[in-house]
Amino acid sequence: ICKDSKTNHICNEILVLAKLHCIFSIYQKALALIFFNVIDIVDSFELQKLFCDMKEAEVEYAIMEVSSHALELSRVYGITYEVGAFTNLTQDHLDFHITMENYAAAKAKLFKQSKFAVINTDDSYGKKMPENCPCTYVTYGVNNECSLKAENVVLSQSGVEFTVEGVDFRLAIPGEFSVYNGLCAIGICK
Repeated sequence: ICKDSKTNHICNEILVLAKLHCIFSIYQKALALIFFNVIDIVDSFELQKLFCDMKEAEVEYAIMEVSSHALELSRVYGITYEVGAFTNLTQDHLDFHITMENYAAAKAKLFKQSKFAVINTDDSYGKKMPENCPCTYVTYGVNNECSLKAENVVLSQSGVEFTVEGVDFRLAIPGEFSVYNGLCAIGICK
């Protein structure tokens, strides 16, 4: 679903509380959870085999960290996501994508395979994503106009607090990025 591992962990906590089963990064079995990192998947056939194994194990839901590499190299070809999320774009993978525009285009491919999108419009590339998003979407942020806006943001050494649509949230992970990860998780699980 989402490139950011911390957002995936927040979604997992929400889904575990709702008594659902999930998959993540890190490739290991633990209780009813199956973990993996899509960038390590060789091809879409291997990924489909993993999904088949999960179905046999009665796993109902998957939360995936899908890299821009996996999208660009068709490693997730044939998968339709209920929700795809865009958190941000940094210069991490320019060795592969060469330009920021290529990198953004690779990340945007996720929405062609998604039924619904969650997009951070505080990110300069995220602002442009809704223009060509082929699916229904919600936007989130702190500073710009968006569908899910964090208000009353309080950053402290012990975590973050913020309000979205009249509901107060507190995450015990300090840093402004936690507000964004929380907003993304709210958008995904809403």
